[in-house]
Amino acid sequence: MSSIQSWHINWELNELILNLMNQTKIQSNIKNTTTYNINNSSNTSNTKIDYQSISKFNEFTGRVIIRPIDVSVRMIAEFLGGYTFLNLRSPEKNQYLAEDIFYKLTTGISQPSI
Repeated sequence: MSSIQSWHINWELNELILNLMNQTKIQSNIKNTTTYNINNSSNTSNTKIDYQSISKFNEFTGRVIIRPIDVSVRMIAEFLGGYTFLNLRSPEKNQYLAEDIFYKLTTGISQPSI
C-alpha cells in the first residue's frame, strides 16, 4: 500500500488502475547453516552471506490494472478508500471525523446531502 501513488476507476471497462511510485528495494540471499558437533554438547549456528547476490533493483514502477471477475470494481475502490482513510487518522480518540474526506475516498463523490 505504501507504493500506491494514486488510483483511477474506469467505470465503463470495470477496472481499477493503480499508479505506483518508484521504490528501491534491496534483495539479498542469506544462507543459514547449522553445524552440530556430536562430541560436544554445544551446537553452533553459522550465517553465510552471499555478497554477489545482493543487488538493488527498482520493482514498483508504473501502472497495475485490476479487472475484478466476481466482485464489482466499486467494492474494491471502497475498500481501498476506507483503508487509506483509516491510515490518515491518528490514534487520538478525540480526533474530528472528516466525513467529507471519507465519502470522497470511498465513493469518489462528495458527502451526500441529507
